[in-house]
Amino acid sequence: MVKSLYKIQNRTKEFQSMLQSKEKRRLWLNARFLENARSHVDNPNYIIAEEFNLRIPPDVLEVATTEISQRLLPVVKGDEIIYGIPSSGSKFIGVVAQQLGLMMSVSRKGKNIPRAWRDVLTFDTHSYTIQDGKPVRINFGFVEKGSEILLFDDIIATGKTIIDSILAFLEKGIKIKAVGAMFAKGFEEGINKVKKMGVKVIPAVTVDGFSQDGGFILSE
Repeated sequence: MVKSLYKIQNRTKEFQSMLQSKEKRRLWLNARFLENARSHVDNPNYIIAEEFNLRIPPDVLEVATTEISQRLLPVVKGDEIIYGIPSSGSKFIGVVAQQLGLMMSVSRKGKNIPRAWRDVLTFDTHSYTIQDGKPVRINFGFVEKGSEILLFDDIIATGKTIIDSILAFLEKGIKIKAVGAMFAKGFEEGINKVKKMGVKVIPAVTVDGFSQDGGFILSE
């Protein structure tokens, strides 16, 4: 078992050292992912990694968001707005926004929009994780033409939701600087599709494929 170095209000020196090193962060995140992740019994390509998007421990949250934030620094000017694709992507943007000193904004699924929201961007897409064929309505609030944004989701697989979101923002005159994710399945080409649109993609962990024994091959 990968040792958790995180202690509430008392991080160890070992954890702090790891957090400040790009190489150590990557090794730690990959090891933690391999410890936690598994394929669904009915679909090997459907990867479940609970600690990265379902039940997230504080050490995983801090290391993953630090990794993403540090890799975002070269493209961030300081006036960008962070949006999370609902609902899972919205879990992480508060931490990333705080680390980068950026504003975050609201989003939600469904037809009911709070009356306090304005400048709402609404569109329909389909979710990889919900295989019922029904469209999913997504709403982003306070979308102002001419702004620059960062998008965040928990997982990038085929890229369908991310790409639909990017296209919707582009139609509103919004520039997307980068996309972040807790993990991505590189073998499903979603990352490459987004990159071809001129958008930087930054996952904390990337699954490149499968080993002969059924394990995961992660990007280094």
